[in-house]
Amino acid sequence: MQQMNSASLLQMSSKQLKNYIRAYNLSAKAAIEKDDLVRIILNTRPISNDSEIYYRNHRHEQLPISPPQGNDTGSNGASSTISQMFNDLFSGGGGGSSSSNSGSNNGQREAERQRRQQEERIRQQQRQRRMEEERIRQQRAHEQHQRRQEEERMRQQQAHEQQRQRRQEEERIRQQQQQQSTRKEDTVSVDEMILSKMDPKTLSVKTLKAILRANFVEQSHALEKSDLVSRVQWLIDERRKELSANDQAPVNDDSLCRICCDAQQNCVFLDCGHMVTCMDCGKQLVSSKNECPICREPILKLVHVFRS
Repeated sequence: MQQMNSASLLQMSSKQLKNYIRAYNLSAKAAIEKDDLVRIILNTRPISNDSEIYYRNHRHEQLPISPPQGNDTGSNGASSTISQMFNDLFSGGGGGSSSSNSGSNNGQREAERQRRQQEERIRQQQRQRRMEEERIRQQRAHEQHQRRQEEERMRQQQAHEQQRQRRQEEERIRQQQQQQSTRKEDTVSVDEMILSKMDPKTLSVKTLKAILRANFVEQSHALEKSDLVSRVQWLIDERRKELSANDQAPVNDDSLCRICCDAQQNCVFLDCGHMVTCMDCGKQLVSSKNECPICREPILKLVHVFRS
């Protein structure tokens, strides 16, 4: 029936056409007329593998389909050929039919096996693709995590560096303010007092303390103004001795300041205890490098030394 044209199919009865459609499990819900049955048979050529398998599995349950009966004998043996074809197709008898069915079944099984193998390959490819996508996603997440950690570390370093620089700047400003405050308080120097023949008793306690602080003279034990006055007077007398010694006789080189090589050494650095500079050079050294020129230790305090 697969090789019959529409005219030959129209010669068959509706029952035969319906049996053929039912044998191959074809959809015929919308078929009302005989032409609809013929059109369904023509539209389903060639028969699909699913329909062929259905027919092979239910062939013994189907009713035999007979060829069309007609009175026209002038078709030159066409009716007998069609009858033979139907008998070979639906009767299930004969050695040729069994061999054909066996070969068809083997071909179907091979096609089914190849189809399953193809589906399995497709599933494996899909699994590999998903695994690769997951690996790439994890790698990207790891890289993003490392990048965030690096950015956080750099941010912390920058914040720490900025904080350190800010503290250094604040310390420098504080020291400058202290120095400015000290200069403001030290309105009178020892040389000016000697030149003007100023009496220390006429100065205020604040000015006396400023003079002693500027010359790094210990004043923690001075409780009364008289103690401050005596120490300032002692400082003036010592300065006069230095000036008179410089004018009258040459000074020993061992006692000269190692920086200016002019004044006598009268400044001791604490905590190292070295005495190699005069008081003025010691002050400048503290404000610049703040380290002993001999041992390179930091200078914590200056002490004014009075030679006897």
